[in-house]
Amino acid sequence: SPEVWTRSGDVVAVEYGSPENPTKVIARVNFMDDFVVLESVNHKKSPVALVRGKDMFRIIGKVLCRYQKMA
Repeated sequence: SPEVWTRSGDVVAVEYGSPENPTKVIARVNFMDDFVVLESVNHKKSPVALVRGKDMFRIIGKVLCRYQKMA
């Protein structure tokens, strides 16, 4: 499972929200005792705090390389 080898500070592809309409994002994940905090990589959106055991989230995979085109 990707969640097993994901540590705080890693950039991951994650799916969260309701099962009918999940949201998929690339984010930096931080694990805390009761929460999982998802921070956007470019810091343009506010962080999302998910409660462990209550909110549905699934780590799809770890981002190994990120390519950004500079104009």
